[in-house]
Amino acid sequence: MRLLLTALILIAVPLAAQTPNPCTLLTNAQVTAAMGTPMTSTPGPPVSCIWNARNGDSRVYVTLRDAAAYATAKSQATAVDKLIPISGLGDGAFVLGDSDTAGALYVLKGSHTVVILAHATDFTPDQTQAAEKTLAAQILSHL
Repeated sequence: MRLLLTALILIAVPLAAQTPNPCTLLTNAQVTAAMGTPMTSTPGPPVSCIWNARNGDSRVYVTLRDAAAYATAKSQATAVDKLIPISGLGDGAFVLGDSDTAGALYVLKGSHTVVILAHATDFTPDQTQAAEKTLAAQILSHL
């Protein structure tokens, strides 16, 4: 499941030149607060950013994609019965996962799809989803 999520996040989708750098959409302090441990950012693949805990136990991936990526991911999540709708974020949001495991949060806002995948060894799936929602709300204020 984790491999499928990672593949869906990292598939390169061309974005318009005005796409912001994901590393500028959150501060290390915001990610640290959401994850409960000191985090620092590292640029990832194109239109991605990765925050890592100093102790190696936590990681957050943020990827920006175009709006079409949201529809594609939603269709794929529905097909494998792994779509959990999320209300109150952007123009639409869902988690690709199930109630027993944490999954990637997809949020549509205008022409952008924000994909957030958080992992902390000591988080429950609910805690992971709460952290992803918190970070998504902060990102959306910049889009």
